Amino acid sequence: MKLYPAKKNIILAMIGAIGFVGVLLFLIFFDIFLRWPWDYKQPLIIAVWLISGAIFTIFSLKGTHYLLTKKYIQVTRGRKEYIYYFSEIIFIDEEYSLRKKCICLVTNKGHVQYINFDKDGIIYKTMIENTKNLISKEELKEKFPKIKF
Repeated sequence: MKLYPAKKNIILAMIGAIGFVGVLLFLIFFDIFLRWPWDYKQPLIIAVWLISGAIFTIFSLKGTHYLLTKKYIQVTRGRKEYIYYFSEIIFIDEEYSLRKKCICLVTNKGHVQYINFDKDGIIYKTMIENTKNLISKEELKEKFPKIKF
């Protein structure tokens, strides 16, 4: 089953990233933005910033999806594909996942991954049902002491 993440989460993340880049551009071109009256440079920088932000947001919305099977979840972000087998997932932080609408999982190799919820929360329900090797938070801290939550 092919699912898409909640658009609100992606749009909020992109607004934060676009805002951060906007502050960086302002700091880089500080002397240009303080000149008055403005010539063609300032509106051109702002237009390129806004257009590129809109293009990246559209690519993020269209290029991110999930493929759920009975054995694994495949996360596609742009051209990269990540496969997480349910048998390799040893911990899902349910409290964090429900609070933030973002699944926090740990694989048997100690890698922490975050997967945004889809619109209806089907991914979370499926992962909780299909992962059989879940351990407690205390056991996880003993096995991988460097992991921080």
